[in-house]
Amino acid sequence: MSGIIHRRGLMLTAAAAMAAPSLGMPGRARAWANAAPGSISRYYERLRARVGDAGGGRFLPAAEDALLGEHNQFRAAQRLRPLIRHAALDVAARAQAADMIERSYFAHEAPEGYSSVERVGLFARRFVGLAGENLVEVEGGPPSSAPELSELWRDSPGHRANMLRAGYSHVGFGVARKGDRTVAAAAFGESFAELTEPLAFRVGGVASVAQTLGVASPVRGFGLSPVGGGRSLGPFWLEDPPPQIEVAGAYALKPYLVDPAVRGRYIIVDGPIIEADG
Repeated sequence: MSGIIHRRGLMLTAAAAMAAPSLGMPGRARAWANAAPGSISRYYERLRARVGDAGGGRFLPAAEDALLGEHNQFRAAQRLRPLIRHAALDVAARAQAADMIERSYFAHEAPEGYSSVERVGLFARRFVGLAGENLVEVEGGPPSSAPELSELWRDSPGHRANMLRAGYSHVGFGVARKGDRTVAAAAFGESFAELTEPLAFRVGGVASVAQTLGVASPVRGFGLSPVGGGRSLGPFWLEDPPPQIEVAGAYALKPYLVDPAVRGRYIIVDGPIIEADG
């Protein structure tokens, strides 16, 4: 689920879109690929630079810290479990806030077309689950406080739903300021698992991915979905000798986790993004 708020003076607009877990029973079909290499590595480099320079502005760590309390107080009033601060989600949120500051845009999708799901996939190298995002921008006046930013989100149905989504377990915050513009991002995560070891961004092939996932991991298998669209690779099962990727490209990991409610069924969620050499 994602939500966005933009405020100029007294104007307030909001929109939200929802994404839900995928359930399925992966078969053992022959693996193949036709995805071409993309530009996500250049986007990743851009975002890492923005985390370092705040897009020419500055980050507001006190506001970022206070946002956690605002969210958890709101959730406690609804008898929901508190969100846990997640360092990698913090980086993803800061990267988006700073990128919007530096390039003067305001949207969940970057100019290259990448969304909050890709950003979490780039920075959260151990995270296995689902991701969502809230954004807010305020222009004019002093830097916005955490209570003001939270109030704007609470007053919008889509953002309120994100703040109160029972499945979300983790969150990261990024608040950036440049001139009279404050931009804040909240990166939410519904964690199904954490990999024991971070998955490298650049990999030599499927075998190296399987090797990392097979280290004390709850993942039983995985697919690889080409970033930007195309035919997927997989399924690959950790108990079988996996083949190598024959075509280079960028892929989103789709881990398969055993569904505890249905025997023989798997939950398919999101994981880190990789770039394969071929």
